[in-house]
Amino acid sequence: MSRLLNALLSLIPRAETQRDVDDAYLAGAADIQDLECRMRTLDERGRNPSGGIAVGLYVR
Repeated sequence: MSRLLNALLSLIPRAETQRDVDDAYLAGAADIQDLECRMRTLDERGRNPSGGIAVGLYVR
């Protein structure tokens, strides 16, 4: 049974994880400023853009 399972798993390509994709994105930075910008981009991903408005973080 395990030989069959191993054979099937070898046929299915391993999908990259989000961490692998993020690491490759960060590794492509040209300099420290580019790296910091890319890190901020990853940190801000998935945040609600109107979240600051609800708690009054933006200047009126």
